Amino acid sequence: MSRAIKIIHEIPANKAGIQMFAEAVVNGVMNGEADPLDVRARVDAIERIIKAIKDSPEFKDAVLDQADLFPEKSFEQNGIKFTKAEHTRYDYSADPVWAELKEQEGEIAQLRKEREKLLLGLSEPTNIDGQICEPPFKKSSTYVKLTF
Repeated sequence: MSRAIKIIHEIPANKAGIQMFAEAVVNGVMNGEADPLDVRARVDAIERIIKAIKDSPEFKDAVLDQADLFPEKSFEQNGIKFTKAEHTRYDYSADPVWAELKEQEGEIAQLRKEREKLLLGLSEPTNIDGQICEPPFKKSSTYVKLTF
């Protein structure tokens, strides 16, 4: 068994275990057992690993093949409920009315963006075309951004 698979099997696979694992990581950081920046980098790395695994066509096919061994739509394995589902998308672009509405949607979005740019330039309430326009309220939060 590869080291990566061994590590995957150490991760809890139920709701309670996931919650306990997350709390243990947070508590470990808060108790000074680990550098918060290092843990944050590793958590982001885990997210990227998970995305790469789930996006892999070979992995998706293997999961579907294994699920097809169960004839039921929903089945349980190792205390986890799996449900086979289908995602359907429709392409409406051949319909001229839909295409026109989509174009109008784009034009309205562009007008909204232009209005937002105008409002961003305001520092105090200002009369524009007979209407008192308020500058937008600014909301911000501080966070740490990671780049791999």
